[in-house]
Amino acid sequence: MRWGIETSFRELKYSIGLNAFHAKKRDFIEQEMYARMIMYNFSMLITEHIEVPKQKGKHMTQLNITAAIHVCMSYLKSDKIDPAELEKLIARRTLPVRPDRHYKRKNRGRSAVSLNYRIM
Repeated sequence: MRWGIETSFRELKYSIGLNAFHAKKRDFIEQEMYARMIMYNFSMLITEHIEVPKQKGKHMTQLNITAAIHVCMSYLKSDKIDPAELEKLIARRTLPVRPDRHYKRKNRGRSAVSLNYRIM
């Protein structure tokens, strides 16, 4: 019953980047968290209405959520992507469903990134 919650946290941490913050103050970290949660909700709302195209092959396919999030981010950042094309761009990126696949997670700790690199 918790699997949907666990996968949502995984997408928030790794696909949207909630495991590394740019801010150091509590209020700004909180602001980053809310912005990324809104981005996640927007992306999931868009991908919820997309039908996965049927492909011939050995495996069933599913949407690539990480690619969908990045397409939604680029849609919100610029006006180069037409809203009518947004769902088509997401539907093109699919992954095969491979049940019972296990691999070791590649995690490493990160510290806060200072904004001083933007000054130069």
